[in-house]
Amino acid sequence: MKTLPFILFIGLFFVSCTKTSVDRLPQEPIPSIDIAGTWQWVGSTGGWGGEYGPSADSVVKISLNSDSSFIVKLNNSIRYSGHFSLQTHPFDSTLHLLQCDRHFSIDRLNFHEQEVITYFQNDTCRFLDYGITDGDSHLFKRIR
Repeated sequence: MKTLPFILFIGLFFVSCTKTSVDRLPQEPIPSIDIAGTWQWVGSTGGWGGEYGPSADSVVKISLNSDSSFIVKLNNSIRYSGHFSLQTHPFDSTLHLLQCDRHFSIDRLNFHEQEVITYFQNDTCRFLDYGITDGDSHLFKRIR
């Protein structure tokens, strides 16, 4: 007698767990971008931090090289180096995700291991901290 409710429960469980699909709007394929070059930090905006930029006596540059290496300089002095990859954003195939092998803070710039490229045009690039609810957005200009 106890097995009948158990069998009914198991049967109901399997019937209610059917695979359904969710219709999504088609997304355009991600266009390729040429991220290689030297980028100078112009400024950032953040939820709590407001707008901020480099200190008056500081120049922050990130060189993203074609061999997937990067170098971060403060006033032409190397402070960080590592490797990066450019990927498609996991939840939005119209965006790029810059994946660095390390996080770095230099001057007032706090650059995370994952940054979403939200704007890329005319030698201007905007990065957004990925996976952080109140993350910052960082504006860079290509100088080479």
